[in-house]
Amino acid sequence: MPPQAGEAALPAVHHGQAALGDGTLHFVEAGAGEPLLLVHGGHGSWTHWVANIAPLARRRRVIALDLPGFGASFTPVPAYSIERYALVVSELLDALALPRAAIAGFSFGCVVAAAAARAEPRRLSHLALVNPPGIGPASPIAADIMKSLSQLSVRAGLQRGAAESLRRLQLFDQSLIDPALVSLMVANLRQTRFVSRALSRSAPTDRILTTVAQPILVVIGREDLHRQYGLAETLRILPRCAPHAQIALVERARHWLQYDRAELFNALLGDFVGE
Repeated sequence: MPPQAGEAALPAVHHGQAALGDGTLHFVEAGAGEPLLLVHGGHGSWTHWVANIAPLARRRRVIALDLPGFGASFTPVPAYSIERYALVVSELLDALALPRAAIAGFSFGCVVAAAAARAEPRRLSHLALVNPPGIGPASPIAADIMKSLSQLSVRAGLQRGAAESLRRLQLFDQSLIDPALVSLMVANLRQTRFVSRALSRSAPTDRILTTVAQPILVVIGREDLHRQYGLAETLRILPRCAPHAQIALVERARHWLQYDRAELFNALLGDFVGE
């Protein structure tokens, strides 16, 4: 079931660490069976998947990582490219001795997941993307809102900025917004040491997808202000760059779709990776 207002408690997970080439990567895992990697978005951590881990872990081994520069993972110095972030996924597969896994990304994590799928065609079996950047035109509406939210955070504090971000950008279902969820978002903001927005904008997600042969699922929130602007163009581009992709346009969902419409999303992803 999706989280309800007042229930932003974290799912029961095992916290782990993997020693990679540049530092120690933090991840959480739950469940058993075929592995599914979850890659969070910008200004996030594994907690971007709080509403999804437990339901998906009923039939799979779910592993949600903190990318370098986010959450409890190491800080990349110098800043990583998309290709270097993709290599982190390969290194994690090695560290956990995973011969094969499915992968899903959210927002900035979509670019990382797509680049990882391109680099690991044998080890990554499925690629799911939730509100991916780099496909279709950037939204000036969302850009203006993010600028105003940044100014609000400076003027009135992160708590106020996070609450307004949830209300204006992240969630269509306003009843899901409560103090616990705002605090979770603030914690992610405070732990972010890498600003991913420029990398998301510059990464050619559509061109990366042309080189991905695995099954692809693209999930887009119709009310997501990042995707809503130029949505028709995005829907024209996707079949050209990934003709074999499944595309799900989800009503009443904004950017943080997997939290906004958790029950529906968990069913979509579970069916796609083959529960």
